Amino acid sequence: MNCSSEDIFKAAASYAALGWRVLPTYGLLADGKTCACKSGVNCGTPGKHPRLWAWQESATDDEDKIEEWFSGRTDNNVSVALGPGSGFIDIEWDDEAGRRTAEEYRLTESETPTYQSHRSEHRLYKYDPRLPQQAVVKVGGLEVRIGGGSRGAQSVFPPSLHASGVRYRWKYGMSPDDVELAEIPPGFLQQILRASNREEVREPASAYLHKPIGEGDRHNTMCRLIAGQLITMLDPHDPREQKDSLAVCRALNLSQCKPPLDDAEVESIWRGELRWAIKVRSLGGGPEFLKERLVAHTSGEEGEEEEAAPAENSNFTLSGLDYRDDQWWPGQWRLKVIHSDPVSYVLTIPSFSTADRAFGITGEEAAARGRFVDVVLDAEQYRSASKVAHAVLEATHTVILDEIPETWAAIWCGRAGRKGKPAVRGLKAKLMDSARSQESTAEAMRFARVAEWFLGAITTVPAPKAGDDPGMPSPSGHPAWVQGPDDEWELWFGWQTAWEAADRGRRKILEGDQSGLKRRILAITGEEEFPTARHTGDGGVRRRYIRWTDRHIRALERLAAGDAPAVTSSPIGLPAHREVVEPVKIEKIGSESVGA
Repeated sequence: MNCSSEDIFKAAASYAALGWRVLPTYGLLADGKTCACKSGVNCGTPGKHPRLWAWQESATDDEDKIEEWFSGRTDNNVSVALGPGSGFIDIEWDDEAGRRTAEEYRLTESETPTYQSHRSEHRLYKYDPRLPQQAVVKVGGLEVRIGGGSRGAQSVFPPSLHASGVRYRWKYGMSPDDVELAEIPPGFLQQILRASNREEVREPASAYLHKPIGEGDRHNTMCRLIAGQLITMLDPHDPREQKDSLAVCRALNLSQCKPPLDDAEVESIWRGELRWAIKVRSLGGGPEFLKERLVAHTSGEEGEEEEAAPAENSNFTLSGLDYRDDQWWPGQWRLKVIHSDPVSYVLTIPSFSTADRAFGITGEEAAARGRFVDVVLDAEQYRSASKVAHAVLEATHTVILDEIPETWAAIWCGRAGRKGKPAVRGLKAKLMDSARSQESTAEAMRFARVAEWFLGAITTVPAPKAGDDPGMPSPSGHPAWVQGPDDEWELWFGWQTAWEAADRGRRKILEGDQSGLKRRILAITGEEEFPTARHTGDGGVRRRYIRWTDRHIRALERLAAGDAPAVTSSPIGLPAHREVVEPVKIEKIGSESVGA
C-alpha cells in the first residue's frame, strides 16, 4: 500500500482527536530501509525511534503542534505514547509462544483496536490504574507495553512504514473507528501484576545459561546477562578484561539465543552495559550495594539520571577501539582520504549511547543504536594527537580521548622501542593501512572555497547601471565601481582590504591561499599581472588599487564553482602554465603591480 506524507499527517491528527498523545518518529528514506536519522544505515532501529529528545513529556494531542511536526514532512513515521496520558496499553507478540499465551487468556477474542506490523500483532486495551508503574512487563512471550515510570513506552502506529517494506495496518474491522478499547481481561491483569513482582515471578537471568533464549526474549535477556557479568569485573577499565567479557557475551549469544542476535547488536548491548557498570562501580559500595543496583537496573526501576551514560568516560574501548596483542587497533574507527585541495582526512567513529533495554522496544526493534559521526581533519590536525582529541570532542560532544594526554598521545602517534620492548605503530598509521580514497568534489576543493569567500568580499556593492555616476575609489580600499576612460566599468579595491573582508567568522585564510587564487585567476584571464592604479583621495592619502573588469569577476566565479586550469608555481611566482583565452589588451594605469 502506497502512503503519502499527507496520509501520515491525517493518521496522526485522527489519533490526537481521540485524545491519544502523538509524537513524530524517524521514518525511512526512499530506499525503504535506511533510517532518516543521522545514523542512516547504521541505525539499529530504523523507522522506530522518536525524533524528540524528551518525547515522554513532548507527546501531545495538540492539533497545531501535530501539524507543525507532520505537515509536509516526507520522512516521518507516527507513534503514540502509551500509558495513562493516552488511556491505553499495547500488548504485543511476535512468536508462537506469545500467541499461545494470548489464546490462553482469551486476548485473541477481545473486540479491541488491533493492528499488524511486520511479524507482530498489537492489541490495545484500556489503561487500568492498578497496573504497575513500569514501562514494559513480560508475560509468557507477550510484551505488555504499559508506559509507566519515567522511561515511558511508545509504539509505532499505522500507516507507518516498517524497514521490511511492510506498512503497519489496522486489522480488518478492528481500527479505532470500528471498535472501542476493551478492558484488560481480569485474569490477565492478575498475571501482569504477578509478573511485575520480580521477587515472586521473574527468573534470574542466570537461569538462561542452562536453557535456550527464545526470539522474543533475546535482547532483554542478553541485557540482563551482560549487566550481571560486567558488574562483577575485577577492573571494568582493564582492556584485556573487557575483551574477555565481550568474547563471553558473544559465546553466550551463539550458544543460547535461538536464533542468535546479530553480532553488532550484542557488541552494542555490551558497550552500553559496560558504561553502566563503570558508572556504578565508581560510586563505591560492597557486594550488596552492587546487587541492589543490578536488580534495579535490569528491572527498569533505576532512575533515568543514574542510568544515563557518563559523558566524561574516556575509556578507549567504549569509543570503539579494539585492544589486542598489548596495543590498540582501529576497531570500529575508519579513515577516508579525500583528495581535495588541500587533502582532507575524514575519521568516522562511533558515538555510542546506552543500549535500549526492555522498555518500549522489543525483539528486532531493540537493536542498539550505535551512532557514527565524521570528524574532518587537515594534515596538520591528523598528525597531532591533541588536535585529533579536540576535533573528536567537538564532533561528538561526549568522547574525551585525552583525559590522560600522555596515554592518548602514545596510542595515536605510537612509541619507540625501549627496554627490550618493540616499537608500537600509532593508531594514525594503522588507520592509514586500510584507509579508503575518494576524489574530491568541487565543494571540497580548497581553492573553490577560498574563491567563494573572496567573491563575497568584493561583490558587496551592486553592479553599476547605465547612467550611474562615474564613481570614485573608496579611500579605505573597499570595493567601488569606477568608470574608466574608455567607459568600461572597473571594480577598484585594495588587495589586502578585500582579503581581510574574506577572512571573517570561522573562516581561516591559510598561507598560500592568496597567491594560489591569484595564479588561477591570471591563468584564466591570460594576464601576467592584475591591472593596478594609484589614486589620491580628498585627504591627500595616495593608495594603490586593483582594477578588475567583468572578465576578472567571471574568472573568480568559475573558480568558486570548482572549475579551474591546472597551474604550477614558477621561480618568480608567476604561473608556469596557464590556460590561454582570447587575448585581451590591458591598458595599465601606472606601472605598479600587486603581489600576493
